[in-house]
Amino acid sequence: MRGKVIIVTGASDGIGLATAQRLAADGAIVAMFARGADKLNAAAEAIRKDGGQVETAVVDVADSAAFDAAIQAVAKKHGRLDGLVNNAAKVTMGDIVNSSDADWRATFAAGADAVFVGTRAALRVMMPQGSGSIVNISSTNGRRAMGYMGAYSASKAGVIGMTLPIAR
Repeated sequence: MRGKVIIVTGASDGIGLATAQRLAADGAIVAMFARGADKLNAAAEAIRKDGGQVETAVVDVADSAAFDAAIQAVAKKHGRLDGLVNNAAKVTMGDIVNSSDADWRATFAAGADAVFVGTRAALRVMMPQGSGSIVNISSTNGRRAMGYMGAYSASKAGVIGMTLPIAR
């Protein structure tokens, strides 16, 4: 991974942070994207203290234009993009009867739409350069029912359904 330029979304905690930490430890240049500046900057500083090379961008992946622009900015700065980890998601809890349209749309915007936008933006860089990898993080909830998580489960099923034909 030494010197590879890789973007990780949802990188301020959980799976995204663990992924960023590992990639940085393996020598990658990691662009960490997340919505919250404080947590993101603290996470990046901890990785830097361990010798990792990271940069940050406060980006809401549900904002398609901002997300696309942030990916292009990383690629332009480094002259390439070697990887994208689409990890960001939004979890909304509640039964379907009491769920709002806004919660449904917000869950899909961050959890499925952003995977499409990020993948498309990354491929626009990777295809001309002839290399690159994209990892889309889904969930077992995308394959099995989980009570009070209808929107999240549906968005993760969408990620699985989108990833397979893109990979072909």
